Amino acid sequence: MDRRVMAICGFLIAAPPLAAAEEAAEGGPPPLPVAGPYLMFDFSAGSPNDPQAAGVYEADLGMELGTRLGAGYDFDGPRLEAQLGYERFYLNNVNPVPGSPLEEADTTGDLKGLVMMANLYYDFGVVGGARPFLGGGIGFAKLEADYHGFYCTLLPPGCYGGEKVVTGSDTVTAWQAMAGLSMPLRSGRGYWFLGYRYFGTDDIGLNVVGVGPVTQEGVEAHSIMLGWRFMLRAF
Repeated sequence: MDRRVMAICGFLIAAPPLAAAEEAAEGGPPPLPVAGPYLMFDFSAGSPNDPQAAGVYEADLGMELGTRLGAGYDFDGPRLEAQLGYERFYLNNVNPVPGSPLEEADTTGDLKGLVMMANLYYDFGVVGGARPFLGGGIGFAKLEADYHGFYCTLLPPGCYGGEKVVTGSDTVTAWQAMAGLSMPLRSGRGYWFLGYRYFGTDDIGLNVVGVGPVTQEGVEAHSIMLGWRFMLRAF
């Protein structure tokens, strides 16, 4: 083969790696790790259900807010993750159902607590680009209720907490499902992601003040989540 042809072929083969090295030397983003351990952080905001305690009340929940920290391992497609989070469901009102021993009254408060999850994800697409993902998890939630009355005054102006209506805490099975899209961070050390999250729990054992123990239906929430995933090393 002519030496000039061989030289041209050699240049064509060597040019892409040399260009990548030059880009890195000029401050371009390093390549994303293909697999390995990572840390994550995300938060969510969404709309929960209105769970009932049979024969006593319906809890009108207005908003879900949550945040989570996790550590996992990326197998370049599948991912396993352990997650610790905090969930808070804001209460609009406790509405007595027909025949309830409770009287109609203005109430406020929340249902909140820690959540521990083991998650499994699968990322689609090529490393370094936009990657859709699907995931699910199961674990436990320790939720505490603080539903109480409130009253407002003109002098001094303000609203104040009243007598407690529903109290107690319970540890129940919890689960979640996620779907979304991951995009590479400019640093080349991981991804940020945006997606949908469904969260649910088993029924919760609580206590109605002056009535006794009740079983409230489990909470469910449909939320938008935003988060970041930081790779720790590459293979």
